[in-house]
Amino acid sequence: AGLKRFPAHLATLMVAGLMIAQASAGSVMNPILWGAATTIAGVNDVRTDGTLVRAFNIGASGVTATTVNGVLFSAFAFPSTAQNQSSTIDGVNFVETAPSSFLMSTNGIGSVSGAFSALPAEYRSLLGSAGGSQQPNDVVLSITGLTVGSNYLFQVWTSVSVTSNPFNTSETATLSQTNTSSSVVLDANVGDTLGGLGQYAVGTFQANNTNLSVTFTGGSSTPVINAFQLRQVSAVPEPASALATAALLAGGLMLRRRRN
Repeated sequence: AGLKRFPAHLATLMVAGLMIAQASAGSVMNPILWGAATTIAGVNDVRTDGTLVRAFNIGASGVTATTVNGVLFSAFAFPSTAQNQSSTIDGVNFVETAPSSFLMSTNGIGSVSGAFSALPAEYRSLLGSAGGSQQPNDVVLSITGLTVGSNYLFQVWTSVSVTSNPFNTSETATLSQTNTSSSVVLDANVGDTLGGLGQYAVGTFQANNTNLSVTFTGGSSTPVINAFQLRQVSAVPEPASALATAALLAGGLMLRRRRN
């Protein structure tokens, strides 16, 4: 029998519950500037900028810690019993937002076929498990203990390499931020094949609040969260618009000096 194909799996990340208007508004908290969605390729996907703050490998009971590209991802097992809507480890909390649903997880979304099977064992461990919601609802990630004024990098993975998907339906969704134009869509199986790989995204921000909140939205299905890491870095890349404005201001000052 032919392989049963399944629709493209997408997961949504949306920074929520934060004042994240553009810097010109003057009263924003932790606005994340997202980079482009990138298809998983190998262990060098894992960023090593700056200093690690938190990193977790998410899954069901029995999920293990794994070190990928020198970064230790600690185990984060979502509760396995029904009616559990939140789970907390080391200042990191996941909450399922709908009162009629609960968190779910699996350690069985890897494959012995395709591109997944060619990855090193430690990366397969990171991508072979995941957490999400039992129904198509938002899952909110909260991280405490950030340092105001520090720059951070946030990286997250979404990948499902099996055709019998435990996270339900097509998993199509859009990744965006409340009150900002920065957005990205993650496809959890780029080729829609057994053993296929998903994508990861990297976002950067400068903290002006000690708490970070990220909402994963699956749209008509449940979001899939394999792993994430938060790193403290030396600088945050400036948006293109900010760079353009700075260049114009600099040019204007130089012209004024010449006239004087």
